[in-house]
Amino acid sequence: MVLTKKRLETLGGIGSILTGLMCVGIGVMDYETGNAWKIWVIMTVVLVVNGIAMIRHAAKRPEDEIIRVPSPREVAKART
Repeated sequence: MVLTKKRLETLGGIGSILTGLMCVGIGVMDYETGNAWKIWVIMTVVLVVNGIAMIRHAAKRPEDEIIRVPSPREVAKART
């Protein structure tokens, strides 16, 4: 499998945004029980901003830089 750094950073940005949305859910559940929801709001903002920054950075990156991920067969051959 071949991944470009651009694709990897884009996936990381999407993952960060989705994790931020999960923090919203946790914050909503903690809203009635105490003040911990404020921490989840801060983490949501940090993760969403990080995700947007990663996606914007990936958009500026050229496509020619490549990371090669070995297949499971290649890993098994290397171990023997």
